[in-house]
Amino acid sequence: MIGQYRIDAHIGDGGMGAVYRGTNLNLGQPVAIKMLHPHLARNAEVVARFLNEARILAKLQHPNIVRAYDFVQEDERCAIVMEFIEGTTFDRLLETRGALDWREVVGLFQPLLAAVEYAHAQGVIHRDIKPSNLILQEIGGIRAPKIMDFGIARALGDAQRMTRTGMRMGTVHYMSPEQCRGEKTITHLTDVYSMAVSIYQMLSGRVPFDAESDYPVMQAIINDPPPPIRKLNPDVPPAIEQALARAMAKDPQYRYPSAKAFSEALAAVPTTVAEPRVAAPSRPATVLIPEALKADTPRPARKVWIGVGIAIVAIVAVVLVLMSISKKEAGSAPQAAPAATTVVETRTAQSTPAVADGRSADEQAILAVLRELRDAYASRNADNIRPLVGDQIKYFHVPRLITADEYVQRKRDALRKLGKFDGGMIDQRVEFESPDRAVVHGLSYWRTSRNPAYKCAAAFYTVERYGRKWKVVGEQDNGARPCPDNLPR
Repeated sequence: MIGQYRIDAHIGDGGMGAVYRGTNLNLGQPVAIKMLHPHLARNAEVVARFLNEARILAKLQHPNIVRAYDFVQEDERCAIVMEFIEGTTFDRLLETRGALDWREVVGLFQPLLAAVEYAHAQGVIHRDIKPSNLILQEIGGIRAPKIMDFGIARALGDAQRMTRTGMRMGTVHYMSPEQCRGEKTITHLTDVYSMAVSIYQMLSGRVPFDAESDYPVMQAIINDPPPPIRKLNPDVPPAIEQALARAMAKDPQYRYPSAKAFSEALAAVPTTVAEPRVAAPSRPATVLIPEALKADTPRPARKVWIGVGIAIVAIVAVVLVLMSISKKEAGSAPQAAPAATTVVETRTAQSTPAVADGRSADEQAILAVLRELRDAYASRNADNIRPLVGDQIKYFHVPRLITADEYVQRKRDALRKLGKFDGGMIDQRVEFESPDRAVVHGLSYWRTSRNPAYKCAAAFYTVERYGRKWKVVGEQDNGARPCPDNLPR
């Protein structure tokens, strides 16, 4: 017993204590009891933080957050009494089913991201989101994913580091770069990062970074780009890969500004997605074959094909006769200038596609700026870059804003070092954060005379309105890697 709660069965152990199934004797209600380890329960500072978080959690009333009911301190024991959920944790789902279909994953995480957004609005940051803290409850055929341990990691974060070595094992894989760096100010965007890592694992069956100890994992989280999710699961649409790359950006400034924005990006991907194809160099199409006549379509009855063949032969004969008559008439008349001929060529998509129909004027203007920036690289004239950028730019992992002149000089040095540049950006999407600020993300590809093999990266450009013009104020990518085989060569 602890307080009015009977401890019925041991459920499991965690780094901070043990979890039990219990019963509220006054109400006959099943509950989950999370009890601190005795050495933590004797720490007055830890207990004070624990109590404060319990009070905050008790105010969180969301259908996808496991609720806190009570806080109990008795003798040298301290516990939070919470809603008891019978279900399967997401890490257990991975163990039993392996990587899940991307549509199912998106469906599971939509309500979870809504719960995170709600908690952030209440001033609560989880800081320890991972599959083992996510549970799927199924009642009467209705699936209800929920987040557990909301806020507990925040309450005990410092105490964990002080009291036990190795406490981060099992959690470090989901930590954001700023958590790994030990930054004092951790914002809600750390939860956006951890949710993205959890989604990544549910889609691929593995975490982005892994090693035998914490330190190399933390260094990889800080410095290395995650392996592209589509290499691990080719069924994942490129738009999902781009959304994960942005949500896992090393710099929080380049992540989605909220869990809601991340959720909206995932929800915008159609459930039936056609694979994007970037065609080989364009050439005129000489013959257009109707779909009904393609060889790989089901064949109608033989008599129908015979009729079609006769009709085609008859049409060709008529055309030849008319051409013959025209030539005879032309031979008997004075030679005239050739008639103007309109040649319509069907071309495949260019390596850098034109602005798609239906884009707003601002979207067209923004993409035009990025094309001008690319053209300036290709011309190797860094001076042409200056009018396209703002007064200060957030540039990759530089820990401060750099001036426009410094940005131009960095580009000039890069062009001098790498040689001639050739590249572009596909799958461009513009997301407006405000009427005067937007983020463009897509897949950048490039090669240089010194590095002739194409490289690719999920890239993000932040642009802001300067009067009537849009200018680049941020540039970021998730790290260069070899391009897929279907990109331009």
